[in-house]
Amino acid sequence: MLPRWLPWLLLALFLVGGGVEFLILRSGSDRPSPAPTYPSPSTAPPGAPGLDPTPTDTPYSTPGAPSLSSSPSPPPAPSPSADTPSGIVERFYEEINSRDFAAAWELGGKNIGGATYSDWVAGYGTTRQITVSAVDRTSNSTSDSTSAGEVSAVVRALQNDGSVKVYSGTYTVSDGAIVDAHLTGGQ
Repeated sequence: MLPRWLPWLLLALFLVGGGVEFLILRSGSDRPSPAPTYPSPSTAPPGAPGLDPTPTDTPYSTPGAPSLSSSPSPPPAPSPSADTPSGIVERFYEEINSRDFAAAWELGGKNIGGATYSDWVAGYGTTRQITVSAVDRTSNSTSDSTSAGEVSAVVRALQNDGSVKVYSGTYTVSDGAIVDAHLTGGQ
């Protein structure tokens, strides 16, 4: 005959064992699953010997890349070459927008405005961003690396208070720098 406590002991062991198994299985599901790995795209031509071709419909995307379902965006408008007169005017304002006033000063800030460097920089203190539409009116290349010519431009200066000042006029460019400017507006 078996002692009366033995069936209770077996039942307790069974319940404890089942509980422990449950906890072990449950704790395993709480762990983050490893990130899926995907084959890296190959730069080899398709069908190159010894390579496994990567399917083109792989369900992953590269961060920052457009999704396959989005419509293609139009190509960016061609910008003028940096060595054209209009390219130099546009680069001048890009330097101001990036707050590289020393580079903008060298591109022509020192030739227009009739101010000291510190006064000229202070003049942009209330300006948040500048956009410019520049078109070459005349252009004659004096060498492969320098340009001369007159540029028509419309300049829109977004101010810190949200207002926009609009200027229009001409820039004269010579030897890769702005040498003169005649702008009106600012209201």
